[in-house]
Amino acid sequence: MSFRTSFRTSFRTRLMMKGESGRFRPRTGLVPLLVLLSVCLVSFPAVADILHLKNGGKFEGKVIERSGGKIKFKTQFGTQTFSESDVLKIEKKMTVLQEFREKKAALKDSDVDARVDLAEWCKSARLRRQRIELFQEVVALDPMNEIANTALGRVLFQGKWMTPEEKSATEKQMGEAAQRAKGLVLHQGQWVTKEAKANLERGLIYRNGKWVTEEEVKLAEGFVRHGSSWIRKDRLSLVKKRDELKNELAIDLDVEVTGRFVIFTALGLEHAKKVGDALESACDSFYDIFPLDQPLWKGRLEVVLLDTKDDYARFVEFFGKANNEGRSWIDLNKRSHGFYHWMPPASVDLREGRHEDSLISSSVHKLGHILINLFHFKYNYVPAWMDEGFAVYFERLALGTPETFCLGEPTRAGERNYAGRKKGGVKEKWMTASSWKDFIRTDVREDQDRPLKDLVTVKLNDLTSHELAKASFLIQYLIDDDPRKFAAFYARFRSIYPKFEDYVNAKQKREFHGAALKAVYDLTIEDLDSKWRDYVKTRL
Repeated sequence: MSFRTSFRTSFRTRLMMKGESGRFRPRTGLVPLLVLLSVCLVSFPAVADILHLKNGGKFEGKVIERSGGKIKFKTQFGTQTFSESDVLKIEKKMTVLQEFREKKAALKDSDVDARVDLAEWCKSARLRRQRIELFQEVVALDPMNEIANTALGRVLFQGKWMTPEEKSATEKQMGEAAQRAKGLVLHQGQWVTKEAKANLERGLIYRNGKWVTEEEVKLAEGFVRHGSSWIRKDRLSLVKKRDELKNELAIDLDVEVTGRFVIFTALGLEHAKKVGDALESACDSFYDIFPLDQPLWKGRLEVVLLDTKDDYARFVEFFGKANNEGRSWIDLNKRSHGFYHWMPPASVDLREGRHEDSLISSSVHKLGHILINLFHFKYNYVPAWMDEGFAVYFERLALGTPETFCLGEPTRAGERNYAGRKKGGVKEKWMTASSWKDFIRTDVREDQDRPLKDLVTVKLNDLTSHELAKASFLIQYLIDDDPRKFAAFYARFRSIYPKFEDYVNAKQKREFHGAALKAVYDLTIEDLDSKWRDYVKTRL
């Protein structure tokens, strides 16, 4: 084993001791030694002497003392003492810096090539500063020397070697001189003619070959001034309405506009865009099922999304009075979390306690109500099973799963009201898309679904979640089977159904449904119910 190996081994052994865990850990008493050793290693001078032993051993380091027949010799691993009689010779060796100084001193004052060669030697010797100084000397002697200039990071431009910064400055000066030679002047970072600068400083804008004012440009582009802002002319009425709500009701709203909808929102434009996209997609789905010669409403349907209960209450009051709704209508809707209105068509929702995606579902659900009511509108109501069933089907069609339902206050014990709460105030999570199917399959399999002849007579406040599920899947069954037939059945039904449902008894309701079914499907209510139940058992 060589001295170097044995030294490292013994040093490592002394440095580490085995702890109780079986792992080596540093001996705390040796921490000062570690610090001292690290300082020595960092500050140890470049090797200057080579000590040769008579037995062939050789050490690199420096003689620090020689007396009494002993030689103290310092290496990077520590100081050792050798006997003079064991030493063959001590060879003096220059350090890298000493060697550099010797080579540098031998250079002639004008020798460019020798300096380049020495600079390359400095690279291998890792003398970076000395290398740079040599190349600087080369450039001073030979300004066009490519090797030295390149090594110094300079670039050749316009026949001269310069720094990248000098090149950029030179290019800028040349560019400015070229622009001025064309008669141009600088204005806010742009080169323009003197005439253009004068017009720009007057606030004019260049359009279609002439200088005009900003007002002339905006008016030509279809904008109008509203207060201190310019807005598109086709949005002026919407912005005025938004300002009206802010002034009269102290409700600050943003406005998002799509092809068929205008969304007034207190929840931010990003969410409003999601609502608008969902409504447009849902509306496309409706017109795919029920193709029409013209839209069901003129202009854009208004959607209002509010954040607080107080804002919602003030808006209901404002909307009700503006549309000649009675006190009972206003008070009823103040107690809810939203409402829809189909003449004029509007959808209003309150977020309070609901996540924002739920409001998208609610807006689509209300759109379903509006569309089915306006389709073949005869100033008459749509029966609850058809109205609510279609809205839930429509929500499921557009979004994949429904989150909204409008069941009334329960009249039979244990059923849920419109907010999904059982009597006693316990909130129950609404069904997912898959549980809807499980829900209705179980009802049909156990003969627990309400017969269709009775379902068509149920009022909204008596409609249970089980009946709503049946209504939704019954409508889906009819539309999936033949959407044109369903549209014809619905149109036929609306043409014969009375304006005021309250004045129609259960027997008459069955007769109206039966007449429409017979005319289009050649089925009785019982026949349709039987076919639908078979469908649920075998295909749903």
